[in-house]
Amino acid sequence: MYSNSLVTMETSKKWKELIDQLNNLKLHDYSFRIGLAFNFTSNLWQWSKHLDQRANGNLKWCEDDKFYQNFDCASLAYGKNWCLRTIPCNQEEPFICEWRPNQFRTHNAKLVYLGNYFDELDKNNSNKKEKFYFKKSN
Repeated sequence: MYSNSLVTMETSKKWKELIDQLNNLKLHDYSFRIGLAFNFTSNLWQWSKHLDQRANGNLKWCEDDKFYQNFDCASLAYGKNWCLRTIPCNQEEPFICEWRPNQFRTHNAKLVYLGNYFDELDKNNSNKKEKFYFKKSN
């Protein structure tokens, strides 16, 4: 069952604001996926409109706790995060960061990016204006 709260991130939101927003939630009850890219011109993290177009299915998992710009995804909680990046894994490319509580995490997790978001989501409730989808734990 999905949570009633979908957290929207406008592109003007900074990474710190995102972390503050996430830390206000009970993260042990949720898993979430984030797709972001860093815009060096505006100095902001932004949702990549072209992530699906640029990837063209050529994706792989990269196990990594740290992203460029010295931001540490592991600071969100629970340690390990997974990044899905275009091949080869390049820190300049947009990425999808998946964070999940330990009970949801697997080393061979597969994430498929779809035009109207992820295959785990209820397509009828998806909204492209919503950047973060939170799934309540079982």
